[in-house]
Amino acid sequence: MTRFSYIVLFMLAVCGPVANAQRSYDEDNFAMRNQDLQEQIERKTPGWIFNRPAKSDPVSQLKLAEKMEKAGKKRKAGKAYNALVHKWHESPEALTAQLAYARILTELGKYADAFDEYQYLIEYFQGRFKYSEVMDSQFKLANQVMTQKHWDFLFLPGFKDPVRAIKLFELITGNAPGWDKSPEALFYVGLIHEDNAAYAEAVSAYERLVSQYPKCTYAAESAYRAAKCLCLKVKTAKYDEGAYRNAMSALASFRRDFPEHPGAAEAGTEIDRLFNELGEIYYDKAVFYDYKAKKPAAAVIAYGDFLKQFPNSKLAEQAEKRLEELTQSKENKNEEKSDK
Repeated sequence: MTRFSYIVLFMLAVCGPVANAQRSYDEDNFAMRNQDLQEQIERKTPGWIFNRPAKSDPVSQLKLAEKMEKAGKKRKAGKAYNALVHKWHESPEALTAQLAYARILTELGKYADAFDEYQYLIEYFQGRFKYSEVMDSQFKLANQVMTQKHWDFLFLPGFKDPVRAIKLFELITGNAPGWDKSPEALFYVGLIHEDNAAYAEAVSAYERLVSQYPKCTYAAESAYRAAKCLCLKVKTAKYDEGAYRNAMSALASFRRDFPEHPGAAEAGTEIDRLFNELGEIYYDKAVFYDYKAKKPAAAVIAYGDFLKQFPNSKLAEQAEKRLEELTQSKENKNEEKSDK
């Protein structure tokens, strides 16, 4: 092993935990920031140390920031624009500065921060900008956050972390529920949850989309994926009757509302499969009472319930035969008691 290899291993051992801790801290801050966004964004105010402008009036400060930006000093320009908003929030120049600050953060690759600054624009500069353009910028930024790769220690490529984008897409749908891309934003919320096996959250997002935007291009696929997620939930709750019925109901609704979708035929097959599995669960319950628990009275009720709900099951004949035997046995015992 070379000397360089030893150095790298030593740095990983010593600094690795620190790097991981920093990543966790950043992610926590991200979550906290978006939680705060949903409640109320704090208004920018003049600062004694930070966010102090270099000039004495907003016009001069804006010219300074624009000069820095043209010179390629984007970070300094961004700070200058932001300082203007903090100091002269009610000035005409503040709107220009806020827009410029969000744009520069985007160019610097700080997509989540840029999204936040556009959100600030929506909160405090309503009616003073082209809303559709800002929404479009937020949508692009949320997509960037969803797909971008993060770089870990020593410039090793990390994994994509689309979960970070969920709050951003949720904010978009809240900002403009009637916007033409809001259904797509909500669809991504469901898709991200589904990809992370958070099926309950995925179903919630998909069902909201179908309910709020029943005529949009994402409605059919959302209904299909919601039903599929409920089918996957069945696998984690094998003997949960409610899970089975929820999945079958969602599949049936999907087939009824979107018969032209490619998954409609598959949905019918899946309904039959789930129905048969549920029938087997009912039958197994009766068998348990009958042979293991040795509770013939409970078994009679269970077999009867099975036959009532699943009369065409392949197990129906066996259930009828056993129910007849148990009923006859009960009658014989009652006769013996009456003779005594």
